[in-house]
Amino acid sequence: MLTGKQKSFLRGMLNTMTPVFQVGKGGITENLLKQLDEVLEAR
Repeated sequence: MLTGKQKSFLRGMLNTMTPVFQVGKGGITENLLKQLDEVLEAR
């Protein structure tokens, strides 16, 4: 388990990141997974 201090640190890191993908009502599709993989490889 994470301590409160660790959780706070991780939340702070996430606030500086911009979202790359949003999953809509269509859910996770094969195409979304392919695109996500490409983006992660590029980063």
